[in-house]
Amino acid sequence: MPTLLAPARPDLDLDAEFRRIVDELTRRGLIGGGLGLAAGLGLTACGSSGSKPHETPSTTPSTRRVQGAYGPVDVPANPTRVIALSKAAVTTLLDLGLTPVGVDDGEAAVALPQYQARIKALPTVGDYGQFDVEKIAALKPDLLISYDTYIDQKLYAQVKDLVPTFALKTDEGNVAWEVATAGFANAANRNSQLAAWKKKYADQLAQAKTTYRAQLTGNRWEVIQKDDAGDFYRYLPSADALTVLAQLGATLGNANAKGANYYGNPISNEDMISHLGQATVILGVALGIESVTSNPLWKKLPAVTAGHAYFSNDLFISGYSGAIALLDLIEDICKKLEGNR
Repeated sequence: MPTLLAPARPDLDLDAEFRRIVDELTRRGLIGGGLGLAAGLGLTACGSSGSKPHETPSTTPSTRRVQGAYGPVDVPANPTRVIALSKAAVTTLLDLGLTPVGVDDGEAAVALPQYQARIKALPTVGDYGQFDVEKIAALKPDLLISYDTYIDQKLYAQVKDLVPTFALKTDEGNVAWEVATAGFANAANRNSQLAAWKKKYADQLAQAKTTYRAQLTGNRWEVIQKDDAGDFYRYLPSADALTVLAQLGATLGNANAKGANYYGNPISNEDMISHLGQATVILGVALGIESVTSNPLWKKLPAVTAGHAYFSNDLFISGYSGAIALLDLIEDICKKLEGNR
């Protein structure tokens, strides 16, 4: 039986209408094979049954262009299936109301307490430097985000044609936590949600700066972390924890120090008295710190004998919830210092 065509409308530009429909379907991903598929769907230059000639096509773009470490990237306007590699990327997404569909191995072990159960339930795609491209592809992500140290050029070349990939540019792994958080939020198009977290952090920071001014300015604060050899790093002012202490107006023992990376140069445990002897408060990254605190010289430090050495893994800031966790820790320490006055 021959196909019955609706009579042509004299006021309708059929060629223009045909182009509009094809363009709309193409933008929605329904046409991948050009006009041959359009013909298979019954779209011809003579018009199509049931068309709506006066329907206004959507003007909302389906992608956004962001600048990554390896150049511009077209990412989904509203991604829903995001793989996040690194604690900072994972935490930022969770803060902003977007649960990743996949993470790197071991994220649950270092997660903030409120996120541990959720992260533990997520599929993993391998560990730092050993990510499994097949596992990444199997999760059918619409976006992959991390630092350029996690998504190096080799991995980027393997995944960029599988999924829009945003690698945040760092300075050989160094990047301010606020810059990283903003970059990941922007890649996921969650800037409005980020604004609420920034305000929450700023409000708590201002309150703590006023309430604990005496404890913050009247003590000499140091932050340390054990190094791979069992000695320690004395954090530089650009390290996460010290940037927050600086925003609070705290007196920093290492305020004018400079170094090649955020965490400074390694210092021998045998030299800890000369580097930490003037500190009245010491914050240490808890992970592996026993190699430092077991040294006999540790117990001779004034901050230690006074009971003002504190250990936490919240000194690595990941997202604004991580920054607020650090603020909570500093406020708790200030309350103890206040009680000793």
